Amino acid sequence: MYSIDVAYDPDPLAARRDEKAFNSEDLRSSHQRMLDGAGMHDVGAAIGAYVLVSLISSGQDWASRLWQAGGLIEDFPFAGEDGSGQGAADDVVFWGSGKRDNTALGVEIGRRSVSRGVRGPLTRDVLGLPPSTPMGDPTLLLPLFHNVSLQVATEDKAICVPHRLDNTSDATLIALTGVDLVVRPAVDFGLVRLREHIDDIASASFVLAGSLYAAMIACAFDRPFAFYADGHTEYPFQWFDFAASLLTEPSFVHTLREGRKSYEVSKKGGMRKPTLSPILNAAPFAVDPEVVLRAAEQDVVHTEISVADRDLREKYQAILKLQTSLLADNDYLQQQVATQGHEIAQLRDKIARRERALSYRIAHLPRSLTRLLRRPFVRVGFHKNGKPRGWLRKLLFSRRKPRPWARQLVFRSDGTPRPAFHDFIYKYNISDRARARQTLMLARSVPPDDAAILICSDMPPMFDQSSGALRLKTLIELVAGKGRPILFCSHFEKRSLPGALGTAEGRTRYEKALYDVGVREILYGRGELERALSRPDVMLSDAFLSFPMVAEAFLPIIRQARPEATVLYDMVDFHAVRMRREAQLKGDADIGAMAEEMQQREVWLANEADITIAISDDEKGELLKLAPLANIQTLPNIFSLPASPPEGPELRKGILFVGGFWHQPNGDAVKWFVESIFPLVRAAHPDTHFTIVGSNPDEEILRLAKKPNVSVLGYVKDLRPLYEAARVCVAPLRYGAGVKGKVGEAMANGLPVVGTSIAVEGMQTESNSHFLQSDTPEGFAAQIVALLDDDVLWRAMQADGRRFIEDRFSVQALSAKVESLFR
Repeated sequence: MYSIDVAYDPDPLAARRDEKAFNSEDLRSSHQRMLDGAGMHDVGAAIGAYVLVSLISSGQDWASRLWQAGGLIEDFPFAGEDGSGQGAADDVVFWGSGKRDNTALGVEIGRRSVSRGVRGPLTRDVLGLPPSTPMGDPTLLLPLFHNVSLQVATEDKAICVPHRLDNTSDATLIALTGVDLVVRPAVDFGLVRLREHIDDIASASFVLAGSLYAAMIACAFDRPFAFYADGHTEYPFQWFDFAASLLTEPSFVHTLREGRKSYEVSKKGGMRKPTLSPILNAAPFAVDPEVVLRAAEQDVVHTEISVADRDLREKYQAILKLQTSLLADNDYLQQQVATQGHEIAQLRDKIARRERALSYRIAHLPRSLTRLLRRPFVRVGFHKNGKPRGWLRKLLFSRRKPRPWARQLVFRSDGTPRPAFHDFIYKYNISDRARARQTLMLARSVPPDDAAILICSDMPPMFDQSSGALRLKTLIELVAGKGRPILFCSHFEKRSLPGALGTAEGRTRYEKALYDVGVREILYGRGELERALSRPDVMLSDAFLSFPMVAEAFLPIIRQARPEATVLYDMVDFHAVRMRREAQLKGDADIGAMAEEMQQREVWLANEADITIAISDDEKGELLKLAPLANIQTLPNIFSLPASPPEGPELRKGILFVGGFWHQPNGDAVKWFVESIFPLVRAAHPDTHFTIVGSNPDEEILRLAKKPNVSVLGYVKDLRPLYEAARVCVAPLRYGAGVKGKVGEAMANGLPVVGTSIAVEGMQTESNSHFLQSDTPEGFAAQIVALLDDDVLWRAMQADGRRFIEDRFSVQALSAKVESLFR
C-alpha cells in the first residue's frame, strides 16, 4: 500500500471539498524522495512509488486527492467515522487495489472510497462494481518502463522468494524446495536496490513466490511461477483475487517440481495476463503517451485473437510499421533542416543587406523625383505635440486619404521604419505601447515597504566562481540592506542544476549565502515562480531578470501575473557583440548567424522591459542605436576593496590569470597566452611562472600544465593569497563583451593588470594610467616585462588601479545607483 496527495481528474465527489492545484512535478519529486531515501520497508509500497514516477506525464495540473496504487483497501489509514484517529479524512481514490477478505466495506469508508480499477474479480464483486471495471494490479505495468538487466546470480536459475515473515534459513529452503537460490529483499532499500530486486526475479527461469508481489513481478515479465505454501500466507483472499484476474485458480505448492507442474496445468487451463491498456486508462493521472503505445503493442502480443480478428491485427501491425517509417523520415528531415541552417542564415543576411541597400537608394532619389514627391524625406518642423506639420502628416498618416505607396517607402510590413528613415521617423512616431508605458511609469506610486523584489537568474549565484555571479550577489545584498523582502528564482529547476549546485552540499552552501544576505525565499523553475506569483500574500514591486534566456522565459509570466511590477532586464553583457567578435576571430559564419539572432532577441527584450541595465556606457550606446526608445541605465561590476593596504612589489613574483572556464573567451585567452605570449616573456625572465586559476577547466586547459613554468590550479576558494603573491595579472582576451570582473578584482586587490583592448573595455579613462594594454603578442609581452622590471611603474599602477576601482566600481560608489533602480 502506498498513499499520498495526488493529482486526479475532477468528478462529482470533488464538490464536497475545496479543490487545490497540485503540480505533477511536486508529486513526482515526493515519490522520488521516498524511493531515493532510506526507510522504505514494504516492497509493494516501493513498487507503487516506482510505477508512479515512471508513468506520470509531467506538466499537468489537477485537483488534490488522496489515492492508493495497488495494495489492500483496508490498509489505508482512514480516520475513524467519528473523526477520531490520525488517518485521512478526505475522499480516497484506489487504483488497482484489492480487498483483504470478502466482507463489505464500512458505510463511512465506502462513502469516501472511489475505485479506479481493482486487482481482481473477487474484489470487484465484493465492492459491487460493474463487470466492465478494469482489472489488474499496477505491478503488471513494470515492463512498460523497466528494462531488465539480467543478473548473473539468478539468470536461468529457479529461485524462491519467501514471505517477509519466513525466518527459515536459505540452506533449509533450498533443501526443502529444490530451488537453486533464495532471494530476499533488503530490509531497508531505495530505488537502486528495488530495481536490482526486480531484475533478480525477472532474470530467473522459475519463481516460487511466497510473497504476492514476487508472483506479480514474475507474471509481469512472463516468468513461470507458482504460489509457495510456506505457512505464512496472509489474507488468502488476495491471492485468490490475483489468480482470478489471470483466469485461473491458485494452487499452493511445496517444491519446485510441484510448482512447474502447477504452472503447466494453469497455462493449459487458459491462464493469461490481463490486458494492460484498461489498467492504464483507469490511472488517476495523465500517462506518458509513449507508455500508452507500448501497452497497446504488448496487448496485441499477449492477447489471443480469433481468426475473424486477424485482419485487424495485421492492420495494426501495418500501422506500427508505418509509424516507424514516418519516425525515420522525420529524423531524416530534421537532419536536412539542421544541415541547411547555415544556408538559411546566409540567405537571411543577404536579404537584410539588400533591404538596407534598397532603403539607402530610396532615401537618395534623384533631385527631380524628390521635388516631385515634395521632398518628404528631409527634416521638417514639428508641432509641440510631436506630430509632423501639414503635408508630411497628410502624406504618411492621413486617414481620410491614405497614401499606401508613401508608407511602403518609409515603413516595413511590420510597421517599423526602414533603417534609412529610422532616426527621422522615431522623432515623432512614438508607438502606442511606448506612450502607454511612459504614462504607466508616471502614474505608479511608491510601493509599500513590504512589497517584494523578485530577482531571477540562471541559477543561484556561485559568487566564488564567476564575476557576474559575484556582481549579482553584491546587488542582492545592497537591495536587501534597505529592508525590502527579496525573492530569488533560478531558471534551472532543482534537479537540473549544473556543477557544484547539482550536489546537495553545494546547493546548500550557495542557498545559505543568499539567505545570509537577506533573501527570504528561493524558487526553482517556471512552475514554482508561477505558484509564488499566484499567492495573494506576495506583493511585488520590481522584477530583476538577469541574462537574456531568463528574461525571455520569465518576462511573459510576470507581465501576465503582476502587470503592475516594474521589469528590469539585466543584460550582464551584450551577448550579440561577444558572439560577433568570436565569429570574426574564428571565421565561423554559423556563430555570426547566431549573433544576429541573439541581437534581435536582446533588442526585443530591451524594448519590452521597463528598464534595461547595460554593464557599461559603451554597450548602452550600442543598444540605443538599435532600440532608441528603450529606457537604458548603466550598472557595472561592483567590487569590495580589502581593508588592509596591499603589499609592495619586493616579494612578489610570477604571472596570474583568473577566470572560470564555463566562459569560452577565458579558455581561448589562456591558450593564446601560453602559446604566443609567455615564450616571449620567458626569453627575458626564464624563471617567471604562469599560474592559471578558474573553475571547470577542460582537458585542453589541464594539458597546459605540461608546458614549462605553467600550472593549472582549477577552482580556488580564497584568491587573496594568490593576489598578494603575484607580480602581474594578465587578461589576454581576444573576444568578449562587457566589463571584465577579473580586471577589476585584480585592481581592487592591488595587482597591476596587462590586458587587451577587449579586456579593459568599459574601464578606460583619459589617461588610462591604471592598466597596460596591447593586442599583439610582442606588445603584450613587453608590457609584462616592464612591470616585472620597473618597481616605480608597478607602484604607480597599483595606486591608480585601486583608486580607479574605489571611485567608480566600489560598493560605496554604486550603492546609490542600485537604490535608484528599485522604486
